[in-house]
Order: sequence, then C-alpha cells, then structure tokens
Amino acid sequence: MGRPNLFVVVSTGQPVANLPPVLENAVPGDFVYWIESRDARQKKWTARPRELLEEFGLVTAGTLQVANINDPASLSAALKEFVDSAIGQYDRIFYVANGGTKLTPVGVLLGLQPLAPELLYGEEAPAQYVHYPSSFTDAPHIRQYEWHGLDLPEIMRVKGYTVSPGKPGVKIWPTVPPVEILSERYGTDEPHTYDLHDTHHVRAGIKPGEESPPYEMLPTLVRGQFNGWQDYMLNFRRREAIHPELFKTVYKQTLSLDRKARQEIAAKGVSKAAAPLGPSLENAVAARVHRWLNQTQHPAVKSAWFNVVVARMQTQDVHDIEFDILLVLRNGILIHLECKSADVDVRDLDARLYRLREASSSLAELVIVLPLFTQQGAKPWCQSLQSAQATLASRGWKVIPFTIPGQPTRFTEALEAGSESTECPSFEDSLENVLSRYRPG
Repeated sequence: MGRPNLFVVVSTGQPVANLPPVLENAVPGDFVYWIESRDARQKKWTARPRELLEEFGLVTAGTLQVANINDPASLSAALKEFVDSAIGQYDRIFYVANGGTKLTPVGVLLGLQPLAPELLYGEEAPAQYVHYPSSFTDAPHIRQYEWHGLDLPEIMRVKGYTVSPGKPGVKIWPTVPPVEILSERYGTDEPHTYDLHDTHHVRAGIKPGEESPPYEMLPTLVRGQFNGWQDYMLNFRRREAIHPELFKTVYKQTLSLDRKARQEIAAKGVSKAAAPLGPSLENAVAARVHRWLNQTQHPAVKSAWFNVVVARMQTQDVHDIEFDILLVLRNGILIHLECKSADVDVRDLDARLYRLREASSSLAELVIVLPLFTQQGAKPWCQSLQSAQATLASRGWKVIPFTIPGQPTRFTEALEAGSESTECPSFEDSLENVLSRYRPG
C-alpha cells in the first residue's frame, strides 16, 4: 500500500473555502495538517471543518498554532519541526491556499519547501480550482470539480447550521422533484396564470374592514398566513436570546396577519383565487430550474434544493429562516432564488441575505425572481411588478424575470409617447446570465 498524501490547510472564518479543493483530491486515509492563527484558535474555526474531513475519512496530522500568521519569517520557522518529521512520510504534499492573510502563502511555502509542496487554490468564479506543480516553473493547471461529496448539509454544518430535521426541504436536482412541482400549471398554462394574478390583484385591492375578527376565526379566514405566524411565534418563544429586531418582526407579522384577516372579511362575496399565488410561483420556478439543469447539465451546479428550512445546530427545533430555492455550486457557494409574486420588502431581503451568508459563506448570492409577462404589460399588477424590478435593480439587487415559455422578449404595451419598449429575457436566459461567471473556462 502506497504512502498517504498530506494536505496543509490554514484555518479561516470562511471554512467552506478550504473544503472543495481538499475533498476533490483526497482519499480516505490521507492526512490534514492545520495552521491556526490566534483568531482561529480563539474562535474555534478549525473544529467543524476538521470534524467533517474526518467523517470523509481523512486523518488529522496535527495543528500548528502561530501568533502572527501574516509574518512569513516566524510562520516558516514555526513549521520546521513538523516539516522535519514529515520528510519521507507522504506521497504528495498539497498546500491549500484559501485561508489566511495576504502574506500567509509566502510563509507556508517557505516553511514547506523541503517537502516540495504542490499548491491548490479554489476560485470563487469560475467554480473551479487551480493546481500549481511543486516546481512552480510550469504553468498552473485549471481543474474542474467532478466528484467531491460536499453538498448543502455539509456546507451548513461547518458554519454551525443544519437543514431542519422536521422540514428538510426537497432536493430537486439531480434527483426528480415531487409530482406537485412538475405538474404545476402556473407559468405554463397562460390563461390560468393570468387569471390567478387578476384575481389576487382584485382581492389585494379591497380595503380591509375596520374591526379585527376574533382569534378563533383566523384559521378559517387566513389559514396559510396564520400557520406561518403561529410557527414563528413558537420558534420565538424557544429562543434563548432574543435580538431587539425580532420584536419588530413579531409586531410586523402580527399587523400583517390582522390586516389580511380584515381584508378577507371585507372581500366576502368576491371570488377566491383557485390557488395561492406565492406557492404556485415557487413550485413553477422549482420545476423550471429542474428542467433547465437537466437540459444544460451546468458544470458549476452540484445540486438544487426547494423550500429548505435552516436552524442552528444547537437549537434545531427553532427555525431560523426558510429559503425558496437554493443552488449549490461545486465550489461550495450557495445561490438563493427568492420568489416574489407581489410586494417586496427590501429590509426582509437584507435579512435573508445576511442569514444566507451566516449559514454558508460570505460569497453566497441572493437573486430575486419576479413574474414578468410581456403580454400582460397593460395590467396594473404587471406594471407594479415591473416597477418593483426597476426599484430593486436600482438598489443593486439581482433580479431575474419568471416568464411564460416563448413569450415576446420585450414589453410593448401601455407605453408613454416617445418611450422605448422594455427588454425582458426569458427565465432560462436570465438564469444562465447569473451563473455565467461561475461556468468553468
């Protein structure tokens, strides 16, 4: 049996970054040697990624603690004892250069020089990594991630989060989604889609009544929103520490529940929509994402997930946040497709992006999906969605349209004199554009 390989890794507050290059090149029985800064030691950055790599069959060779990771001279000197003991023990030595400060690689490479290390570096975009031979005289090799086992549960675990056991979400690619997603009429059946928006727009425009209904009527009047409010309140009660901002959220959600209930009473006699708009849009986007990934086999995407509820590992019964659709890229970056069928609360988007990055990495992206149907440009609800798109884009948010397959690519109705028609690319083209920077070269 041959000698194992060794991977030298610098602990970082963004632990996901180190993992794809290691797992792509390692096999069970290979060794990992950790280098910790003072911050890394105090904040225990090594613990979770070390545990995860050990579950993949890797062995911890040791941990080096250094006072100043940005000082090449002291770092290289600190490595000497380990390097002397490692000579002849390993087949190949890889240094993963994704952790540390700007001068950290200088110190590590100087210290590892007797071992003739090869260097691996995982890139943000494209979703690939670079392999530098030990001589550093040959051109680097660009490599694609092909088989490593890092997916959504593992990515969240190394940040102290978990996919909620009670609501684990659905993996919709490369697996087959549930039938209710694949059979969703919204977004493919045009009359049904437009009628749904028309009906919801009429009901949303009804002025709420002045008197709040009794609590006992809420499950009947607004079952979906009531259940969501109730779940939030139960989770709120279970929290050990409550941030003051959460009280604002409770207040806002309670007022919204009351307003919706009063609106339902006022709308008595107005026909109800055949289906809720939000879940219909989410199902439709999930179905289109699944089909598009099946067709394109996009090389940057490892998996796609639907309706994922996230919780902290120590309080798994307290749901932290729910994500509509998550794309897991092969380099460990997450892209959240947030589906919005009506009003968009920018503060809520800020909170969702913050939670997304807390549960994965600072490189995670949030992309808003809005229904935009070019053949309905004269409808008030469509104009409202166009306005929301323009406002969000002006504030720096990424927005892509959810479109009817084959619809015209420009809005041409209800234009003011002298104005130009607005371009509206297809959902699939827009998604490709978002992911273009991650496509391996």
